Amino acid sequence: MPTIKDVAKKAGVSVTAVSFVINNVPVPLSEKTKERIWAAIRELGYSPNRAAQSLARRRAETIAILFLQPVSNIFADIPYSQILFGVGSKLAQSGLRLLLIPPIESNEETPLRRKLHKGEADGVIVVGPIRQNDKRIKELDNSDLPVILIGNYKDAKKASCIDIDNFAVGYKAADYLISIGHKSIAFLGGPLYYSYGQERFLGYKKALEENNLPFDEENVHIAPATVEEGYNATLKLLEKENKPTAIFASTGLMGVGAIRALRDKGLHLPDDISLITLQEYPTSLMEIEPTAIVPPFYRLGLISAIALLKLINGERQPPIHKKIPIKIRIGSTTKPLT
Repeated sequence: MPTIKDVAKKAGVSVTAVSFVINNVPVPLSEKTKERIWAAIRELGYSPNRAAQSLARRRAETIAILFLQPVSNIFADIPYSQILFGVGSKLAQSGLRLLLIPPIESNEETPLRRKLHKGEADGVIVVGPIRQNDKRIKELDNSDLPVILIGNYKDAKKASCIDIDNFAVGYKAADYLISIGHKSIAFLGGPLYYSYGQERFLGYKKALEENNLPFDEENVHIAPATVEEGYNATLKLLEKENKPTAIFASTGLMGVGAIRALRDKGLHLPDDISLITLQEYPTSLMEIEPTAIVPPFYRLGLISAIALLKLINGERQPPIHKKIPIKIRIGSTTKPLT
């Protein structure tokens, strides 16, 4: 197998010159000399050692993905798998490796600390959901690594935050229902200690406020974002004397639960009640084409990867804050209230 010394001898240059050309180091070598080196590399079939290249550039050529959820959830959950697909597609174009780090605790010696301290990653993308008091996030925010948080971390000093516009998710969903005549709108949402849950709830409340509608705590159900919670919350809403005329299920799984509860009670969408949700999963899971916000999760992953590469290459300075716009797709689960 040819070595870098063989290339240097073939091209009639020093080993250092070959190393500089391979690693794209800006040195005053003529284009003719550079071409002679590349010709020798091609003729000999020399393959540069990736680890040596990384060492020369003081780069690991690796991006770490830190999951805050169990890895089994990540690959089974469409939103997270789409984010990962978006990240991976960009890194594949860049020739970088992807290091997947499962959930860990930051109060002990961990694989994350060891890897980061060894310089095995050039930057980190954190796949949430993000909690404001998460010690792992604080640890990364205090590090010297470029960090992209997929979510909103209010106390971020150096870490960058990129996410879909979750406030707009809540606001636009409620505002649309109000625009077609609904005045009593229930909200089903994930825990408020997650940034997405809090922002969607605040958006919902803001839409009510701007349209001079009262906020009714009995129309609000905050719980883990599961099908079961969406189902139980909807049954509870239907027991109210003054039932809401519309439901905003702010996560896809809670939307699935709400639809199943309405069907089990013999109610029809949208004749008996309107519903808007997030289309995070195939419509076959809901067995209906709902009026929904379709989050651009693949684009979220792609933009996060692009932003991290710019930070690593010094093209941007941290922190970067970006919200990806969302749109409502009108389906068959809402209609004007007359």
